[in-house]
Amino acid sequence: MVTDASRARGGAGTAAAGPARLRVALIVNRLTVGGLERAVLTIATGLDPGRFEVRIVCLARAGALAERAASAGIPVTTLGSRVAVDPLALWHAAACLRKLVRWVRAFDPQVVQTHLFYSQFLGSLAARASPVRGLVHVEQNFYRWKNRVTRLVELWALGRRGVVVVPTRVLADHHGRRLGLGPDRVLVIPNGVELPPSVARPDTRATLRLPEGSVLVGVAERLVPAKRQALLLEAAALAAREEPRLHFVIVGDGPVRGALEARCRADDLNGRVRFVGETVEPMPWIASMDVYFTASTMEGFGIAPVEALALGVPVLAPAVPVFEETLGRSGAAHLVSPDSLREMAAHLVALARDPEERRLMGERGKEHARDRFGADAMVDAYGKLYETLAVR
Repeated sequence: MVTDASRARGGAGTAAAGPARLRVALIVNRLTVGGLERAVLTIATGLDPGRFEVRIVCLARAGALAERAASAGIPVTTLGSRVAVDPLALWHAAACLRKLVRWVRAFDPQVVQTHLFYSQFLGSLAARASPVRGLVHVEQNFYRWKNRVTRLVELWALGRRGVVVVPTRVLADHHGRRLGLGPDRVLVIPNGVELPPSVARPDTRATLRLPEGSVLVGVAERLVPAKRQALLLEAAALAAREEPRLHFVIVGDGPVRGALEARCRADDLNGRVRFVGETVEPMPWIASMDVYFTASTMEGFGIAPVEALALGVPVLAPAVPVFEETLGRSGAAHLVSPDSLREMAAHLVALARDPEERRLMGERGKEHARDRFGADAMVDAYGKLYETLAVR
């Protein structure tokens, strides 16, 4: 268990004199490396400590980001539940619920925020054991596996006053229709990008030992079938035949990594693709890229492509509704047919051969990310929502 750490500099975990602060509980399955978890961390560490007391509870294990939260002064509690569908699932859920109810009663939050279905179900049950005033559930993706049964559970969990928060209008429309909720119950708060004080591009890129004059294309995401990295590699191989300066880096880990590495041992990609594994700090790797390229079509927001824009890296992505909303008007992204290898490859080659276009796209991307996806704006929006819910 990671518990109360005092915040060294400005965050919602620091004790503050004066009026009582609004107590906010952020309930997650775990704090592993991922877009959802990074958003939770940004909210927790960004809220004004004079107005909010924030604590995080991980139902399963803590994960790599838990230490960052604790070092920032945000108390993190781990309950050690098993989040899985197996014969003992109900037993694990019941044991976890007992622990969570005790935790909620001890903290006595005014607002509870949940993430993912397991967290929503147990979090809403625990909230009913305490006089919680506001209930927020965050949906970061489509989750098309959900059915009529899960819909009934979700609506019960939300009750009459709970709200759903999503990062894009596309997701708001999807979940609003699915749950039968209006715009007063499904709210859009775009995810925010928080850039570190410095991003070491030269040192990071140097570790790859690329040939002189290389153009580096990369992606930073979990390696799972839904992200379609296999398709990305086929487009990469096609582009590299025409433009030999192209090299590729894949940042992340997951169950398909072995298959992807095996594909890269073939002659058309051998020695051209580097795998660097999972990292808590992906931004230095993204900043080292000349082009960010994702083939994923199942994003609810896609935080890494937006981070690429913020870092001045042009983006190549599928023309799907979410990316059309987040990237489409940026002037910093090329959106291509989701299944056209030739179109993907053609754009990779064109960008590799036009450094001035990459530079201009990078400048436009920085402005777009700054105007639409600032971390401060996201944190401020969540803070105002919590305050509104707490006085209902």
